[in-house]
Amino acid sequence: MSNDPHDMMLELFRSEVESHSDMLTSSLLALEQEPSASTLERMMRAAHSIKGAARIVQVTPAVEVAHVMEDCFVAAQKGNLVITPDDVDVLLKGVDLLAQISAASRDPGTDWSRFQGAVQGLVVELKEVLSGERTASPPALAKSSGAVSPPAAPAPIAASPPQAPVEPAPPAATAPPAPPAPAGPAISSSSSPASREPARLVVAARFLDAVAAEPLRQQLLAQLARGTSQVELDLQQVEDLDAVGLTFLASARDYAARRGIELRYLRVSPGVATVLRLTGVTAVGGESAR
Repeated sequence: MSNDPHDMMLELFRSEVESHSDMLTSSLLALEQEPSASTLERMMRAAHSIKGAARIVQVTPAVEVAHVMEDCFVAAQKGNLVITPDDVDVLLKGVDLLAQISAASRDPGTDWSRFQGAVQGLVVELKEVLSGERTASPPALAKSSGAVSPPAAPAPIAASPPQAPVEPAPPAATAPPAPPAPAGPAISSSSSPASREPARLVVAARFLDAVAAEPLRQQLLAQLARGTSQVELDLQQVEDLDAVGLTFLASARDYAARRGIELRYLRVSPGVATVLRLTGVTAVGGESAR
């Protein structure tokens, strides 16, 4: 739990970093052994999602790192960049630094300027990777995240055959695209950004746990990034929830109350309503959390 439990968006930012870090690390190491366009696609989406979440909470160091990492993956997808094993080491440094920034966000007194030197240095290296002008690091230098040192003449890594090009990252004002739907419960949204009607998110899960809460967080992030002022969470199908689901609903309620966003929990089952009331999450049954 965050030291600042009232900031739901910081929780979502940390969730993005934590949920994608292991995948980015394993995918980068796998890329050295078996080049794959689908691997590049997954990594691009992960970097884009982290960048979007960091931008919402204004964690600028994470935005800068994730942005250039995403650019590298997009360039590789388009066939404009050949990623070498030495480049993989640099990208792994990016994953490590994002994890450090995420951990630091748990302290509400964090001075983000202390990351300035590390971020600027890494961004320079990542831009060298992006331009294809990076030279291999000397063997004596330490490698990041347990990455294996490349051989003397590393073979370039390319995604073959590349998939259709992915468009460059959208400008700051747009929200990150939703990631591929997980194998878990479905979440649907019933309104468009331009609509004045509340955005309704329907949770098609009987049990609200980490699996069900993750796509709901993604959907809520997207709606808030679009400037949505009214959100309805339809919990009709939810029969029970665990600590993760309860934490998410409580954080959503607190965020709405603090930021003036109208958040309504609709069609809550009697059992879930009892849990919410006993734990202080009282905005149920269509009541506004505003």
